[in-house]
Amino acid sequence: MIGREHAKPRHRLSNLAKFACAIIVCGLIAVVIRGALTTAPRISSSDHQAITVTDLAGFELHLAKPAERIVLLRGRDLHELAMLLGDKIDDRLIAWGPDILTADKDAYDAFVKRYPKLAKIPMIGSIYSDAIDVEQLLALKPDLVVGDTFMVRRGYKSIDRIREAGLPLILTEMGTNPFEGPQKSLAVLAKALGKVEVAEGINAFLDEEIGKVFDRLPRTTQGPSIYIECGNRGVNEFGHTFGYDGENRIITWGAYMHRLHCENIALGVVPDMATLHPEQILKSDPDVIIVTGSCWTNVPDSMRLGFQTSPEFARARLIAFTERPGWAQLQSVRTKRIYGLYHGFCFHPTAFAALQQIAKWIYPQRFRDLDPDENLRRFYDQFVPVELTGVWMSSLEVDD
Repeated sequence: MIGREHAKPRHRLSNLAKFACAIIVCGLIAVVIRGALTTAPRISSSDHQAITVTDLAGFELHLAKPAERIVLLRGRDLHELAMLLGDKIDDRLIAWGPDILTADKDAYDAFVKRYPKLAKIPMIGSIYSDAIDVEQLLALKPDLVVGDTFMVRRGYKSIDRIREAGLPLILTEMGTNPFEGPQKSLAVLAKALGKVEVAEGINAFLDEEIGKVFDRLPRTTQGPSIYIECGNRGVNEFGHTFGYDGENRIITWGAYMHRLHCENIALGVVPDMATLHPEQILKSDPDVIIVTGSCWTNVPDSMRLGFQTSPEFARARLIAFTERPGWAQLQSVRTKRIYGLYHGFCFHPTAFAALQQIAKWIYPQRFRDLDPDENLRRFYDQFVPVELTGVWMSSLEVDD
């Protein structure tokens, strides 16, 4: 009797203890969860997307999210935008400069064929005429306006007006150093567009292809004398050549000659983008001549290269340049060392192809295994959403 009476209370206490422990444990868990929820930082989707970009002129741009409404001051920067955006190019480009129509018409045609909506996208005033209408840009409400540092160097007032209006401007630097500038510019532009990984893939390709030349070229190499002319004025009028710029730098096509250890016959004779006197060319008698070409629609006899050019047409146009007064006596013409290269190479990521081709032309034995045409095609296949057609490099050789 006594044993049974004492057993019952112990049993009731055991159940009560379990119940109390359960309550305590639940309470502790609730406190921990509540504390975690109240002390952890709140992260919204906009926090993930906020972007700060420092452009190639050193200006900071703050974006709440990746830019979706884009204006190109230089229409030919469509190439770079398409590399980063792919099939979204015609949705996110809302306006562009008209230079792509006058200076690279066949590129315009190639992209419009692939993306017909581009033909309906409005053109803005030409940055090359310093004719940007800021009111038009404001009305478009862009998330991003893309320009280039050369526009500042040339003193275009449009850039100041765009900044003063508070428009989200970013400056790339494609042509100043054609072997590093495109990579840096793509990285900056990609950050603003939320396409960083895409740019990293492109830049890895570019660095590898550029290295195929510079890694194999001894510093002590002495190259040939060379003259490079922009073929935009045609056969009968001499186009500009490439010397020191206003800051005493060797840029654009001048950088190719310098880095390949060539003797630039214009260096120190005329400033950058000035015309070398025809008599000076004859007097210098360069070992090599390169005429750059594109699709300049306002000059019928300009050097023609690009998407819609055939090998026969490019060669015929190059021959026409050799028929200038006195040129038949130049050693470069007599030895068939006169060549044509797509002008846009010097301010697009495809600069590597021009570098490889010039290297192969002037050092044929050292770079005999390089195939610039094939490497350019691989680049387009991997990174450019339009088909590579036409001729981009030309010589007097029939089988070039």
